[in-house]
Amino acid sequence: MILAGLLAAFTSTFSGTLNATQAYIVNDIYLKYINPEATNTKIKYMNWGAGIVMVVISIFMGLFARDVNDLLQWIVSGLYGAYVASMC
Repeated sequence: MILAGLLAAFTSTFSGTLNATQAYIVNDIYLKYINPEATNTKIKYMNWGAGIVMVVISIFMGLFARDVNDLLQWIVSGLYGAYVASMC
């Protein structure tokens, strides 16, 4: 029961984060700046592609990270400029 609960928590967190990432990439970047006139089929393929790319990047980062703090520090340092700009 405990293992099933942990797997369910992981799956729901993973799917929610992946779906949000795909939506941000496709809606906020692709449709807004790259191809605003994209067809539904092209949007669907971009959504799938964005998901696959994000999973591959995540696996790559997970394999080469020593611990979670390394990943967190890398992400925070990469996004710090956007954080400071939005707070000004």
